[in-house]
Order: sequence, then structure tokens, then C-alpha cells
Amino acid sequence: GGKLVLKMRKLKVKGLMSKLPDYIDISIENLEIGKSVTVSDINLDGVAMLNAKNVTVVSVIMTRQAAQAEQAAAKAPAKAAKK
Repeated sequence: GGKLVLKMRKLKVKGLMSKLPDYIDISIENLEIGKSVTVSDINLDGVAMLNAKNVTVVSVIMTRQAAQAEQAAAKAPAKAAKK
């Protein structure tokens, strides 16, 4: 598994007061290891994002345990092929 890393807690937005949300929900349901959500991935009707489009909001990184498991899995077929 991976580790979820929240890189930004607050976003700068611009819009009419009636259009500003109390909070912004970001779906991370399909976020895979090594992938991230950037400001450009967030779309709100009537609200403009003022942060740079390429800034990462949240990402999933590989944990040491996941990296070790991946390395072990890669070595297992190589050992089986040698026999």
C-alpha cells in the first residue's frame, strides 16, 4: 500500500460570495501509488483557483514496506526461472 500525503490544506480561490463553498471535497478513491491531485484537477463552478495549476494538493507515495514487497516479488520470478 501507499501513504497519503496532504501537501496543501488551504487553497486560494476567487469568486462571488454565493459561489464560494465551505469546503472542497477531493476524491482520492482512484488515486494510485505515485499519482497526485494538482490544483488544475479541481474544478468548481463559478470559482477560480488562484494557486499555480501545477501545485500538488495531495499525493500517494510508496512506503518502505511496499517498496520491499515489490522488490521481493520481482526477485521471486527470477529465482523460479533459474531452477
